[in-house]
Amino acid sequence: MPIIQIQVAPNRGEALMQAHDRLVAAIETIVDETLAPAPGTLQLAISACLSMPRGRDVLVVVQHRASTQRGPEVRGQFADRCRALLERELAASVRVRVIAINSGDIVASDTPEPDA
Repeated sequence: MPIIQIQVAPNRGEALMQAHDRLVAAIETIVDETLAPAPGTLQLAISACLSMPRGRDVLVVVQHRASTQRGPEVRGQFADRCRALLERELAASVRVRVIAINSGDIVASDTPEPDA
């Protein structure tokens, strides 16, 4: 279950709003083609910072369960494609970090899904 947090500098907020739907669809495609999570397990949040960040205009942090199928090469493909997409769509500098976590180190608690 990848958890993706994208934080965008306030001066890129307008570009983010204009490209939001396109960005979400493109990021979902990149996730499916690289990290290949189980259906319905992606958690994606895009938010604007309240103040200018130090470092890049956009910070992407991805946490996902480590596996042999999603080794450094696959994580690197995701990072490169995501960075290129956000640079292009937001005309911004971008930093992407993909962090693989061993299953035994993950503890979770979620609100139950509503009955279908």
